[in-house]
Amino acid sequence: MRLLNDEIPYTSDFFVSAFASWFLKVGDGDLGYPDVSNTMDARWIDIPSSLIPPGEATLQNLIHFLYGDGILTTPSATGLSAREIVCPKNKTTHHINDLILNITPGNMTTYKSVNLIEPNGTQTLEFESFYPTEYLNQLNFPSIPSHLLSLKVNTPVMLTRNLNQREGLCNGTHPMVSKLLPLLTEATIITRTSIGRRVYLSRIKFTHKTTDLPFTFMRKQYPIKSCYAMTINKSQGQSLKKIGCYVHYPFQNISYNSKEMIEEFTTIVELGYRAPGTKLELHIVRAWTPRVRTYETWFLAIDKHGDAIQILGQNKD
Repeated sequence: MRLLNDEIPYTSDFFVSAFASWFLKVGDGDLGYPDVSNTMDARWIDIPSSLIPPGEATLQNLIHFLYGDGILTTPSATGLSAREIVCPKNKTTHHINDLILNITPGNMTTYKSVNLIEPNGTQTLEFESFYPTEYLNQLNFPSIPSHLLSLKVNTPVMLTRNLNQREGLCNGTHPMVSKLLPLLTEATIITRTSIGRRVYLSRIKFTHKTTDLPFTFMRKQYPIKSCYAMTINKSQGQSLKKIGCYVHYPFQNISYNSKEMIEEFTTIVELGYRAPGTKLELHIVRAWTPRVRTYETWFLAIDKHGDAIQILGQNKD
């Protein structure tokens, strides 16, 4: 994640520098104290009081800090694409997105999904009666949208599937809703390389099949979700000017053994995301081995274009 802000006054340079130093120490695992129940992999870190909004209603204050000053009443692509609330888990992001959506002006439209099931084994005459529609509507699985999708005009959303890479419709792209039609949603892309492109989104089929269920679950729904808040993992690679972090409960910080490995450009062959034999020159900045999975080695590298890449290596023996 990159945080860009050209409007920071000179008097705030010391605060920004102190925050950057503290944040780097958190990432390096140099802060905090071990948790008594899991001394190897869990640590407690005290967040400085200067980084926590004052008052009892901290979430409301955080929303006002990010989306105050008319951002919600007079939304624009520039204003919405430059700020975000990040959280550790999807459950928290859903709560914050619903909270902000309810206080934004405009009429709300709710799209309902169509759910179907197919038996994994021999189908009986009573199969469908075992799983009524009300039960299927309540099912939620990872990477599959919920049964209900509520949106308003000017709501920022995020794509959850790769639809058309040439048109800029990739997983993680942020469009802003411009029209809510019965069978389509019109939106304008506000991030990445296709900013300003008008797109039309329709429902697609999501499938979930596991051995612990006697059926294959299929849901037809829009591949988008509100994006006033997102998970920390999804925020990787984003360029923002204003960001807030909401941690509703303690979450685990995995510690690791690290060492500096400043080297010349190194050639790494047969990367997983390219064809075998592809060569890529990288500058290895750091390498570390997790305390639990000692057979793995993680590398933080920078390519010739200045892009950071995280690579997982495993011992063959």
